[in-house]
Amino acid sequence: EMATLTIGKLAEKTFTSTSTVSRAIHKCGFESIIELRGKISQNNISPQYNQTNEILEKSFIECTQTIESLNVEDVVKVASYIKRTNKIFVLARGITSFVAEEFATYLELQNYNVVLINDSEVIKHLERLLKPLNVVIVFTAFNSTPEFEIAVSMAKQNNAKVVICSCREHSSLEKYADVQLTGYSIPILKGNKFNLSSRLPLQIISRTIIEYLA
Repeated sequence: EMATLTIGKLAEKTFTSTSTVSRAIHKCGFESIIELRGKISQNNISPQYNQTNEILEKSFIECTQTIESLNVEDVVKVASYIKRTNKIFVLARGITSFVAEEFATYLELQNYNVVLINDSEVIKHLERLLKPLNVVIVFTAFNSTPEFEIAVSMAKQNNAKVVICSCREHSSLEKYADVQLTGYSIPILKGNKFNLSSRLPLQIISRTIIEYLA
C-alpha cells in the first residue's frame, strides 16, 4: 500500500509527521518517497502503478535539479532589474508562451509595466520599442527560435538588461545575458513525432522570481 500513498497519508496512518516519515525514508537509504515507491512497485504492484511512479520521479528530478541549479544571487539580481525599470518585455514562442503569459500576468498583478510578445516579427524588431534600462526576459526551453538572438543583441545595444530563462546551458543567447537562469528538462512525449519536453523547470524559475518580488 505504501507505493500508492503520499507522504502526508503515510504520516497520518503512522500517527507521525511528514518530517518523521521523510527522515525514516532517508535512513532506509532512499533519496525520496518517489524512489521508495519505485523500489516497492518493482515487485509488489501492477505495471500501471509502476509507470505512474516513473512519471512522478521525472517531475521530482526536474524540480530538484532545477532548484539546485538556481543561484540565489542571480534571482535577486533579476528582481532588482525588474524593480528599477519602467518597462519589462517578456518574450516567448510556442508552448513556452503559456509559461511566459502566466509570468507576465503575475507581474501585472504586482503593478509592474510588462509587455508579453510572442509574435516572431515583433520579436525581430524589438529595438523599435526598447529604451535604455528596460528589461528583456526571454523564456525558451531550448532556444530553437532564431528571432530571440536578434532581439537580445539589439537589447544589449540599447543598454537594456537581458535575462534568459531556459533549459539549455551554453546557448547562443548566453553571451548577451546579464543573467541566465537554467532549468533541467526531461522529454514528455519522447518518441512522439512532436518530441515535446517539459516546461516545468521554466515554471519553477518563473515562480521563484514572482514570489521573491511579492
